[in-house]
Amino acid sequence: MAKMRPAMIKLREKGLSIRKISELLDVPVTTISDHIKRYEETGRHENKQKEDPKKVLEIGGTSSVRRE
Repeated sequence: MAKMRPAMIKLREKGLSIRKISELLDVPVTTISDHIKRYEETGRHENKQKEDPKKVLEIGGTSSVRRE
């Protein structure tokens, strides 16, 4: 799917509807919509960076817990 994201964006920039892109690429409309929305908000089409699960978590803004 990640390899199709640039194609989704290019087709949208050419003026195709999300529904038409969905039909052409055989991908659900919601998937197309989500990727285009992310691109418009961030200017990127790569996967989101995952958080490091060992980072310190703040609870209530005053205490912290470290996951081990």
